[in-house]
Amino acid sequence: TLLTHLDDNDVVYGPVISHPDEGVLEYYVSHISFPVLMFLTNFTHLPFVSGNNVAFKKQVVKSVGVFNPRLKSLEDVEFVFRAKRHGFSVKFVKDAYVFTSPRRLKQWGSVKFTLFHVFNYWRAFLTKDFSHAEREYGVVKERESL
Repeated sequence: TLLTHLDDNDVVYGPVISHPDEGVLEYYVSHISFPVLMFLTNFTHLPFVSGNNVAFKKQVVKSVGVFNPRLKSLEDVEFVFRAKRHGFSVKFVKDAYVFTSPRRLKQWGSVKFTLFHVFNYWRAFLTKDFSHAEREYGVVKERESL
């Protein structure tokens, strides 16, 4: 599980895949493309993280703030980007996967869903630019509630 890896790391995350009972196409799209992307980007400045399967220490939130609620996409990726920028360790745990509903994948269609998320990720990856989100939102530190 993810929590066992928090002893040695500040942020840990794993793959999110569709359950095989939900559809063969959805299962293979999520089972192949997203875990591979998550694994490969773990070695970069901007890991491809899913908020459905991420854990982090309280100190990370105290230092970098919470997820940016104004982002429509990539709020989990942007949070981990800030954590890495502040020197926190981030680790991908390939065996700590969770199943998720492919509801949005089915509503949007596999191609549109995949392209939307991958395009948004690569745009942020190439530009390293979350400044527009930081200008609008700032770094929220809710220390009183922690």
